[in-house]
Amino acid sequence: MINKFKMIMKFKIVWVLVMMLSLHGYSREKYGDSFSFARSGTDILEVRKGNLSVGASTVASSSKGKHSSAKAVDGSLTSFWQSSQSAGWIVVDLKTSYSLTSICQVFHESSVWKFKVEGSVDKENWLLLVDKTKGASGDVFAESVSGVYRYVKLTVLESKDGFLPSSKEFVINGTNADKNIALGKQCTNVVLQKDHNPNDALDGNMSTYWIADNEQFPQSLTVDLEEVCTLSGIQQIFKDHDSWKFKIEGSNDELHWAVLVDNTDGISGFDFKTPECEDDDTETKLYTKADVNAKKAGNTEAGTEGTSEDSISAEITRGLGGSANIEDVDCCATRLRCTVVKPELVNEDVLRMTSPSGIVRKGQGIQVIYGPAVSVIKSNLEDYLEKAPDVEYLPEENENSAEETNKCAETKDEAKQDENKTVAAGTVKKELCSPFTGVAAPIEEACDEAFAGKMMGDGYLVRPEEGMAYAPEDATVSFIFPSKHAVGLTSDDGTEYLLHIGVDTVNLDGKGFETFVNDGDRVKKGDKLIGFDIKYIQEHAKSDECMVVFTSLQEGEEIRMSKSGKVEKLEKTAEIVSLN
Repeated sequence: MINKFKMIMKFKIVWVLVMMLSLHGYSREKYGDSFSFARSGTDILEVRKGNLSVGASTVASSSKGKHSSAKAVDGSLTSFWQSSQSAGWIVVDLKTSYSLTSICQVFHESSVWKFKVEGSVDKENWLLLVDKTKGASGDVFAESVSGVYRYVKLTVLESKDGFLPSSKEFVINGTNADKNIALGKQCTNVVLQKDHNPNDALDGNMSTYWIADNEQFPQSLTVDLEEVCTLSGIQQIFKDHDSWKFKIEGSNDELHWAVLVDNTDGISGFDFKTPECEDDDTETKLYTKADVNAKKAGNTEAGTEGTSEDSISAEITRGLGGSANIEDVDCCATRLRCTVVKPELVNEDVLRMTSPSGIVRKGQGIQVIYGPAVSVIKSNLEDYLEKAPDVEYLPEENENSAEETNKCAETKDEAKQDENKTVAAGTVKKELCSPFTGVAAPIEEACDEAFAGKMMGDGYLVRPEEGMAYAPEDATVSFIFPSKHAVGLTSDDGTEYLLHIGVDTVNLDGKGFETFVNDGDRVKKGDKLIGFDIKYIQEHAKSDECMVVFTSLQEGEEIRMSKSGKVEKLEKTAEIVSLN
């Protein structure tokens, strides 16, 4: 429930007896000065204050001699962590969640390094923040990042010159995401009572409280936080024990409200916290949109308790030819992207047993399409590979049973039959407006075979003439991918779709893109979502084709173009048609 609002928090409750309200989050106020480095020749002279990682807890895959992992976060450039192996990782625990703004990694030696940096709120599910797995030259690497995380992981894959993984200083900058930002703010739109001022609900004092002067319902308390902030948790404490019916909403304009907490069915007690606002001695787990989508779809690979996240990872590993055959693991908005040493060891039948939407092979590159749950699957797989035996499955050891192979073949045949079906009529369930200005065409014309084969869902494409993606209708932002090239939306009627800008643009690391929204934001039709540099994408990616893919179509539904060729933003372009 990490959302950005101007923090006009509105309460509608059955009986208003507010003792204290805490809104945990962060404003745009800097936690400290941004880091910087001054150089004289090759000597790094200074790391300025603002480093959240100084003195933080660390754990590493291995350490060589006196060069422990703690040396990477001691604030000194005269000491360093060094792995005892040719590849290694270090995890920094910031102890609480922060909104990260930038990261800098300083290696002990200068070389061409292959490495990545990831962030997590629970040490289980990781999101890619910095991707240098293709190699980058130097010893100091600074990158702007975004997102709220408690754990930050540096993974060093190799050095061109054979140097061991190291870190003189692993600098992590950000803002505090866990303070009560409601303290001292003003209340409005509230029924006043002489002896119990509504601002008493925001003074941090448990002995004072606001109480309404009548028994009319509903009643509301509105808190103006004066600027756009990000919420990480909410705590509401009533004066008395009772069964309370209430809800909490957030708004940026006091006109349009998004429900943050819904207890309108009633809940007993007096002290209510969101899952992100638990006691200090309790480790909090935040769930990504991928977790939610996976649970909704019944996918066990998203990490359901006591089931098969490891078994799914084991099947993926076996399908890719064993851990020794896996060179790199990454993901984009919907695809698990793996690089293998020997493509001939990859067994697609085994991979299909993990229920992907499709598989794409490009030399040593293997893409397995899982949809929005892919980030969780990637995280589980990486954890599994850390402890998996370093083995390689030979083709004869990697064969499915005849039953499994036949089942896969039958599924493919059925899909082919469905694809070849022609239906002359159908009922139009919904008209769809284009998020882009450009030339629209059926998705079958996409240059990427995964999109063209509708492996991620039916939809259409637009070859852009303007570098901006707009909200095609009122919706909620399900997720913004860290590389900024894709956004997931859920409309008010439950339609879920993915806007994917360009092909293989995940490799651009956010360059050429600008986001205007965040996870969980409410958007109105026509709001800006993502700006992008068409020329830059054309020069550095496979294609600038923009895909509009609908991921929640029901059986018997398909996308039909109502207009092809030149389309303007928000112009009616396609339809959801029911064939039943």
